[in-house]
Amino acid sequence: MDKEQALDVAQIIQTTPPLTRVIVRAFRRPLNRLINRIIMRAYERNQINSHQMHVLLAQFDPTQQGVFGRM
Repeated sequence: MDKEQALDVAQIIQTTPPLTRVIVRAFRRPLNRLINRIIMRAYERNQINSHQMHVLLAQFDPTQQGVFGRM
C-alpha cells in the first residue's frame, strides 16, 4: 500500500466518536469474524491479492496495532 492510501490509525482514532469506540469494543469479536469472512471471500474470488488480504486483516485484528487494536 502506498503511504497516501494507508490508513492513518492515529487520525482515525482521534476523529472517532466515543460512542462508536464503545460499540466497537463491545462487538469486537463478532465484527472481526464478519470482516474476516468478507476479506477472505474477496481473496477467494481474486478481487484482492495475498498482500492486500494480510494488510487488511492486520488493520482489523484487535490483537495487533491496527485500527481495532488501538481503539
